[in-house]
Amino acid sequence: MSQAMYTSASGMANAQIAINVVSNNIANMNTVAFKESHVNFSDVFYSTLSSGAPSSQTNGGVNPKEVGYGSQVSSITQKFTTGTFQSTGISTNMMIQGNGFFTVLSPADEMLYTKAGNFTVDTQGYLVMPNGYKVMGTDTIFGNASFKTPIKIPQIIHSEVTANENAGTKAISELNGISGITKGTFGMDIAYNDDAGDPQVAKIEVTLDGTEANMDAIAAKINVALPAEVKDEVSASVADGQFKITTTGDVTGVTFVAGSSNFLSETQLSSAESDGGVYSSKTLDWKADLTASVNSQLDIKASSVDFYENGAVEVTYSNGDKLTVEQKEGTNELQFKYTTKAGITLTGDEVNVSEDVATTGNLQLQLAHFMNPDGLSQEGNNLYGLGTNNGYALYGIADSNLFGSIKSGGLEASNVDLTKQFSDMIIAQRAIEANSRVFNTANQVMQSLVYLGQ
Repeated sequence: MSQAMYTSASGMANAQIAINVVSNNIANMNTVAFKESHVNFSDVFYSTLSSGAPSSQTNGGVNPKEVGYGSQVSSITQKFTTGTFQSTGISTNMMIQGNGFFTVLSPADEMLYTKAGNFTVDTQGYLVMPNGYKVMGTDTIFGNASFKTPIKIPQIIHSEVTANENAGTKAISELNGISGITKGTFGMDIAYNDDAGDPQVAKIEVTLDGTEANMDAIAAKINVALPAEVKDEVSASVADGQFKITTTGDVTGVTFVAGSSNFLSETQLSSAESDGGVYSSKTLDWKADLTASVNSQLDIKASSVDFYENGAVEVTYSNGDKLTVEQKEGTNELQFKYTTKAGITLTGDEVNVSEDVATTGNLQLQLAHFMNPDGLSQEGNNLYGLGTNNGYALYGIADSNLFGSIKSGGLEASNVDLTKQFSDMIIAQRAIEANSRVFNTANQVMQSLVYLGQ
């Protein structure tokens, strides 16, 4: 009879654990991105009264007779479904819609993980948790190693946007001042004085067939098409980010003639006026140099911070310019993207950001994915640490591969289901009551046995 008491006691103890789990779930129903837990039970072991026997020609089979010795907690699992979005209107508040954890670094240099995106920017520009732990960024799109580069907002920068001296050799499609050059023709009427001093006009027509690799190739076509009488006094070139027609000697002026190609209108050469014999297009290409503050009038301050769905940080400055990062085409790497207030976008080699301002990892959130998130250890403060059974980890950016997307301007609510918690609590309560009845019954039987000896 004493075994019945131990068996029922195990049932009561396990039901109490279930109530403890339910109470923790309900206590955290308003905790940011909290994941509810659920207790699973299993039986323990059995005492075999008889092992049974197989059937034979003379007798049927006999099943074993076994008595169980109670229950045990087999697992406590978390439900990692995404909670509902709660808008806060704060751009640094965010949630992960789908798989993935934010990565943060503790003061002890330990990488930790969280679903809670209630972040703020501190006085130094770092994106931090409420406890001060820094949120980590990444330099690559996808990998199996974590980065320890913190998200840091360049709050004050010195910005210079100037013409790019490499405009002539860049592919036309890569020039940020050109939307596209169409096939067709355009012309030039070149006015000059002949040897007798009489005014003359030399006409040329240039045909673009779409095979021109860059602006230098178009300049070469113009130079080849120049008539002999002005060949030494007119030249086309690309310099300081502009397409230029330079005249000398007896040339008195150039009139540009629109044709079937949009070259003249796209470059704005059609409206160019002579400046000392030089006709210049609009700027075809720019470059940006961003350096740390030098306390000059060119210093600009960050006015707002936003996050894209892939976790890229976009900083808008007081002059209207914007700085962010994007994937470098055909690679696993990131590059800077700088957009001027006029809408001109500079990327890759066009943007030179000094390391004391930012690296690409400072402006791209890093997410982590685990094969078995239940294997992570719960550290408190909405944090998880690596466990012995979480499986291998993968790291990358949001909205790609194994990771969900980032939704900023709000937080993920707890996924605690109160209906389920109350039903689990009632079931656990009834389990304790039922097991206590068994315990009392076993106790009364033992008491009766004791009285038999009197």
